Amino acid sequence: MPGRPQATMTEPRYFSTSGDGPTPWCWRRNDSGTLRPWPPHTGDGPSLPKAELPAGSWGERLGAVLDWSRSTLAAVHAQVDADPLGAAVRFARATGRCCCCGSARLQSVPERLSSACVGCLGLLAHDTLSGLVARG
Repeated sequence: MPGRPQATMTEPRYFSTSGDGPTPWCWRRNDSGTLRPWPPHTGDGPSLPKAELPAGSWGERLGAVLDWSRSTLAAVHAQVDADPLGAAVRFARATGRCCCCGSARLQSVPERLSSACVGCLGLLAHDTLSGLVARG
């Protein structure tokens, strides 16, 4: 069930990437491994600025938007895959929420240091928890 710790959880599922704007983009890795924007009602992530849309037919403009969207999502996957624990810590810092379940607020010092709530701390592998603390 989304938002609830699972007994087999061994790694964070929520990440934040550094964006071009003042607010970082947050992402959730679903069960199939795909990153989706978080929270869900935020749309499909960053938008292509209108100034960068090419002049031309509707089909050409749509093709440019789709190409830009694919390359943006590929860059997000690359940034998260390069340092998943760092991206998880960025999520926890940006939102104040657990990087594993995404729903619990981080309130105590141990929770903030580990970027994970009390309910998820016991479900994380030791090396994952050590990596989160080292980056936090």
